[in-house]
Amino acid sequence: GTYDEWQTRLKEQSGVTVPLDATIKINIDAQPSISRSMNVTAILPGSDPRLKDEWIVLTAHYDHLGMHEVPPDEDGIYNGADDNASGTATLLEIARRLGAGKPPKRSVMALLVSGEEQGLLGSAHYATHPLVPMEKVVMNINLDMVGRSTGSVQALVPGSEELFIQAQKIGVRRNITVEPDKQPTWRLVYFTDSYNFARFDVPSIMFFTNMHEDYHQPSDEADLIRFDELARTLDVMTDLVGYYANGGQEPAFQRPAWFLTPE
Repeated sequence: GTYDEWQTRLKEQSGVTVPLDATIKINIDAQPSISRSMNVTAILPGSDPRLKDEWIVLTAHYDHLGMHEVPPDEDGIYNGADDNASGTATLLEIARRLGAGKPPKRSVMALLVSGEEQGLLGSAHYATHPLVPMEKVVMNINLDMVGRSTGSVQALVPGSEELFIQAQKIGVRRNITVEPDKQPTWRLVYFTDSYNFARFDVPSIMFFTNMHEDYHQPSDEADLIRFDELARTLDVMTDLVGYYANGGQEPAFQRPAWFLTPE
């Protein structure tokens, strides 16, 4: 069942849960692996005296899985064309367009993070060492695997219906169907860099064109990217960033009941 169905069942049925007079002790023997990596960031200061201290943060992860040992006649390089060169390239193009135009009213940060494939490490580091206060971030837009659209793109928006509606309206204008999360029970927000903004109650939206058989495989190559579709999807993302960067009303965030985060 869904989370809501389980909640209802727990309320209506007695004896479903019972207290246990017991304690559990868990020891985790974690062996750390230390290496060096970096986040890369650039900022575009806002032009409006009232709004320039508010921020739009764009994120995409630029790491992937490297390579592994294979026989001489096999490909062991994980290219990561969709995951996540597509998101990285899209973020760079949005930033280029913003920088080439009239300065936006709100400030914009382009944040390329590393270590996503190892557990959202780059965005987690940023979230606990932010360059601007999290309470000043109006929204986060995360781009991850956006290169395989067939006329639609999913927008994962836990906790901000109005942010999703705004993206959907722009999609209609750009002739791209902006769909809600197709796998809501997967709770994909926990596996994306937008999690490290949502956990601090920042309205966050992640664009995503769905899983495919090349996910985390050496076969995720550039010739499989649907560039024409990506260009139209890029327009939707650029318009959404522009809407909020130029003074669109700050979207509200309502934490879902299932969204549990460490204190």
